[in-house]
Amino acid sequence: MSLPVTWWAEHGSGVLLLLTTGFVVNVPLGVLRARSRPRTLKWLIYVHASIPVLLLLRRALGMSVWVIPFSLTGAVLGQIAGGVMQARSQSTGKPCPPGEASPCTTGAARMVDDSTLPNEELSQCNIASR
Repeated sequence: MSLPVTWWAEHGSGVLLLLTTGFVVNVPLGVLRARSRPRTLKWLIYVHASIPVLLLLRRALGMSVWVIPFSLTGAVLGQIAGGVMQARSQSTGKPCPPGEASPCTTGAARMVDDSTLPNEELSQCNIASR
């Protein structure tokens, strides 16, 4: 079932605004989510923090619940983009924040102190994590 052309003509700019806002708001939240441990309170807050913003925007635009999939799509894509940005910044050799996993981690429980690795292993580690 597709929506009539007239619906898209009337609501297309609002849908695009919701999609874009969902993406833009969630990119920094995706970066923060990628830095936190999965399924903790901070992680859940970073995943769901944009929902009230998108809800208020949808209501302010007078849009129905039928546009929620568009805003959620933008939010999910923003979370993914933020997570990818965080992963790439770690793989370039930039130092991780204190208490965070090193890009050389081979398991969730293993932390590697990069200063104890010989230069060859450290360079292989950064290449392997890209």
